Amino acid sequence: MSYISDLHTHIALKAANNEEIRDIWEHKANKPPKKFLFFFNALRKLALDKYYSTYATYTQCDLGNCVDGRLRLINCAIYPIERQYIDRYNKFVWLISAFSFFQKKFPFIQLVNKKRNMLVMMVRVLQGTSEKKARSFWDEQKNMNDEVDYFEDYKTELNHLKDVHDVQPVDPKYAAKTFRLVKNYTELKANLANPDVISGIVSLEGIHGLMKFKLKHLFKGQTIDELSSEDRTAMLQYLNLNLRRLKEQDYTPFYITMAHHYNNLLCGHVKSFTGFITLLFKQKRGMNGPLTESAKQIIDNMLTRSDDLKRILIDIKHMSVKARLEYFEIVRERNENMMVDMLGIPIISSHSAVSGVKTWVQAEQIGCDKKDDKHSYVSRCDVNLCDEDITEIYNSDGLIGVLMHEGRMPGKLFKKTMKETTTIDERKALQVQLFLSNVYHIVQVIEQRLGEDGWKVVTLGSDMDGLIDPFDNYNDAGTLTAFRNAVFIYLDTYDQRAPGFRVKNLLAKTDGSVEFTNAEITTLNHNRSISEVVDGIFYKHSEEFLSKYFTDAYLHGQDVQPPIL
Repeated sequence: MSYISDLHTHIALKAANNEEIRDIWEHKANKPPKKFLFFFNALRKLALDKYYSTYATYTQCDLGNCVDGRLRLINCAIYPIERQYIDRYNKFVWLISAFSFFQKKFPFIQLVNKKRNMLVMMVRVLQGTSEKKARSFWDEQKNMNDEVDYFEDYKTELNHLKDVHDVQPVDPKYAAKTFRLVKNYTELKANLANPDVISGIVSLEGIHGLMKFKLKHLFKGQTIDELSSEDRTAMLQYLNLNLRRLKEQDYTPFYITMAHHYNNLLCGHVKSFTGFITLLFKQKRGMNGPLTESAKQIIDNMLTRSDDLKRILIDIKHMSVKARLEYFEIVRERNENMMVDMLGIPIISSHSAVSGVKTWVQAEQIGCDKKDDKHSYVSRCDVNLCDEDITEIYNSDGLIGVLMHEGRMPGKLFKKTMKETTTIDERKALQVQLFLSNVYHIVQVIEQRLGEDGWKVVTLGSDMDGLIDPFDNYNDAGTLTAFRNAVFIYLDTYDQRAPGFRVKNLLAKTDGSVEFTNAEITTLNHNRSISEVVDGIFYKHSEEFLSKYFTDAYLHGQDVQPPIL
């Protein structure tokens, strides 16, 4: 039975951080930002209005939208919001807030309030939080010796998922529908037989979600190795205690990302913000660093499995190139030591785009330089997958969720083309083209580098309700079936596509000047029909992956690894 599967969404993030949202069935749009933030209207527009019109300030994958778009298999990524978004000591925000101070004779407290108001409003716009919640992040920083416990945020968001588990929705439109969290593939398979059931699998974006930090370490530290022995021990003991709790629970995260937007003292992250927003949200501390030795031990503990403790897989999204390479080495070593008939450790990249960069060395050199994007159809930032990442994931029997993100996926040349395109049908075709250019690049890289059919690694990982700039015409879960159908029609009528609207051959030229012919697309499909290609992307590859790696036999299978601390 055809349906939609999504490897990475944040269906409970906005509800967990906005008391105005009743539950995750409810659709909610944030109110537009007020105009009193700045006295200088141009600055206000630059700082806020642009992002209000660009980012998804509404619930994209509330369960009502999921029903409308036939999204029935959801990986529910829990994300404790990183406190570095609201930094009391951000000098740039102090500077632009000071304009109103000099224009009018306000007391100093008004200057402080303007800085707070700007950061609070930005977090509300980008994350969908309530004003009360965003202000609490500011208020937490009054004493930098105080602690922030992200695990409490994790439990709050998980409870929003549990609260609607097998509960009839309030909205009569969806009264026949049910949301159920699942513990394993057996439960998932039973749910999929019932078209009225939406299944949710828990995951966690950011290992920080299991941690407790002193604020001074969170905002000023570089790595855990700099901390005193006492602070380091306390941090790791708390993390490992929470990890054990998760591994013993019914709804253990299927995967956890080791990094996210900001420094967590354990694992280096890559730059994920570009443009004006980088002046507001500073990512430099800890960026591009390696895995610490403590992080490697945590990874061992996550991967360890027994009758009582489930394995938790690692999602490499947001990890620095250095950290990815170190993790790949860990996976290779473990997989090489597996018995022939045992499943190894698959590498997951849950919500990804491709960079067209060929090697890790080049990816590290380029980093996220906007100049390099200037002449490319796709973004060459190292947050995206290079060709060597793709082959490493394939060799591990892993899975790649492809994004639907107009901010993260394209280079300047696609953005220019989109800006110059005025008709809705052509804009929709370009969004499908961008998505499929990523998909076919993954398949082509695996075929040319490894001589293998690479389709099994490709699935949808939209990142809806995360911090994304969605496709304008396919901007929430309710449009996913329409997007799936548009992909089918695009491929089914590929021989009729005009030049400029065909899938880009990024392996030939990342500037998009070379496009696949109809014969080349047919060859890359490896004797699959268009229906088989599209169904594979939108649900079959994901379900096949879960049938192997989301079973009790795999998650609890015995290892020779040391026990969890």
